[in-house]
Formats: sequence, structure tokens, C-alpha cells
Amino acid sequence: MNGKKAVIHFKPLDFLILLIIVFFAVFSFLKTSEKDADKILVTANGDKYIFPINKNSTYEVQGKLGITKIEVKDNQVRIIDSPCPNKTCIAMGYARVIICLPNDVMIQKISSGKKIQEELDGIAK
Repeated sequence: MNGKKAVIHFKPLDFLILLIIVFFAVFSFLKTSEKDADKILVTANGDKYIFPINKNSTYEVQGKLGITKIEVKDNQVRIIDSPCPNKTCIAMGYARVIICLPNDVMIQKISSGKKIQEELDGIAK
């Protein structure tokens, strides 16, 4: 190469296409916002549990290493106790998705309209 940098020239139609893509990305994100979530799907050690998100409560699920305690409060969810060694899942605080890899626990906020998939998408080894 002779040291020249390639210059990309945008045409007005390029900006319009980019604007449309950004609009649809933002719209789809807002459409699936946390306001739509009305339950919690907990997958623990291969078992699936569903809990209401509008009821303040504490739940316990059995993971690979032991019991994980989940708190639901004011339409939010978090892990308050876990037997995992590094406690990263507890440090996440309130979140839409919480994963504790060592204890094999995953928590997701979902809406009633979402179908719970029972099949595997793929297998990782």
C-alpha cells in the first residue's frame, strides 16, 4: 500500500437507510422493555420455575452447588444469596437477566405472551 487511507463518501440515501435501521432498533428495544415483563422465568439445574413479578416475595431454587435465594420487590428481581464462590450474581443487583454460572441458575423477566422454549437451540461442549 502507498499509505493512503480509503475515504468513504456517504450519500443522502445512505443516511436515510442508517436512520431507518436505528429507528427500528430503538423501536424493537422499547417494545420489549421491562414494562412488558409480568413474570420471572428461573432455570436452575435444568428445571424451570415461573414466579409472578408483581408480588413482593423471596424464592429459593436448588442449583448445582446449593440453594439460590431470589428476591422479587417492586417489579424488580435480584439474587440475595448464592453458594457460588465469587458472588458475581449477587453483585449484579436488580437486572432483567441474571446468570449464576457456577450454580447453574438463570433468571429472566418475561411477559405473558412469551412462549417458554422447551427445546435446545444448540449444544456446547
